[in-house]
Amino acid sequence: MSRTWTHRRGHGTCAGKLAVQGEITKGSRMVEDLEIALQGVMHEKNSLLEVRENGSDETRDVFLSFQQHVFETDLKAEEMEVLEEELKMQLKRIKELEEAPAEKKIHLSKEMQRHVGRSWEVEDELQSAVSMIEEPTSLLANHL
Repeated sequence: MSRTWTHRRGHGTCAGKLAVQGEITKGSRMVEDLEIALQGVMHEKNSLLEVRENGSDETRDVFLSFQQHVFETDLKAEEMEVLEEELKMQLKRIKELEEAPAEKKIHLSKEMQRHVGRSWEVEDELQSAVSMIEEPTSLLANHL
């Protein structure tokens, strides 16, 4: 019996070793599969972190670009206001220059009318004076 037992025990040990080796192989494959899966997860994590970092950079860049455009727009609006004021001043000056000759013409015309009116008055007075001189002259001529 002891020999059978040994034989069975030896046979059992061999079968047991094969079973253990099978389990070890199976476990090794599972570890390899888990390592591959872990590498995939780590790669995905790194990719997501990179996307997040790049996204943060891109978001910051977009925000800075937006701020720059807002600043430039405000600056252009202010420049337009200044230019508009300058344009108004230039248009006012042009209008003044255009009106100046007209005002001078009106002033000269009034002066001329006033002088013409005066010259008519002077002419009338001269006519009166001539008449006044002619009467006594004719009276004197008649008496002589």
